[in-house]
Parts: sequence; C-alpha cells; structure tokens
Amino acid sequence: MFMRRAASAVSTLALGAGLLLATTTSATAGPAQADAVTCGGLKELVGSGGHHGASITCLGSGSFALAIDCYQSNTGYQYRHYGNRVSAPGTSTAWCDLGATIEGYGVV
Repeated sequence: MFMRRAASAVSTLALGAGLLLATTTSATAGPAQADAVTCGGLKELVGSGGHHGASITCLGSGSFALAIDCYQSNTGYQYRHYGNRVSAPGTSTAWCDLGATIEGYGVV
C-alpha cells in the first residue's frame, strides 16, 4: 500500500516485474504491508547535506524494501528511489536527491 501526504492524490503505480499497486491513501492510515511482513510507520530522516530520506522497520517473514516517491519542486521532477532489500525483521532506508522532498512511500 502506498501512502501519500496529499489524500486527494490518487494514482496507479507499476513496480518491477508487473507488480501493480493502486490507490494511494492518507499518511495517517494503518501500517504498510508487503506479502508476509507487517511494517510500522515511516521514520523521516534529514541527511547532513540537507537531503531527505526515510526508513521503515518491518516484522514477519520474507524480505522487503522501502520505496519512496521523491519530488523536486524547482524542476517539477518526480521519481522513485528504493531502499535496501532486507529480511524481516529488519529496517530498509532510502534517500531522495538533494533538494527533493518525500511525497509518498510504500513497501515492496
């Protein structure tokens, strides 16, 4: 499930190998979930250079990775960065480029 800060934004996102995730919801919704893992809330981070990132910790069995949707307001460019793939229980972390903010996230 992908979360977005703007509850009115609804989009369909295709992720690797034809996996399709749809309908974004408010960031205040319940924990994100991917297969056999249950994840807590997103922990937002700010790097020493000022770039934004996030981490998420998931429990259960299987592996997962954090995916964050980044937005650069000066160019209007939107893109997705993936965190490290880890086995649950574990934590995955992803970073946006300098000058970009996190617009949404999910677990894949």
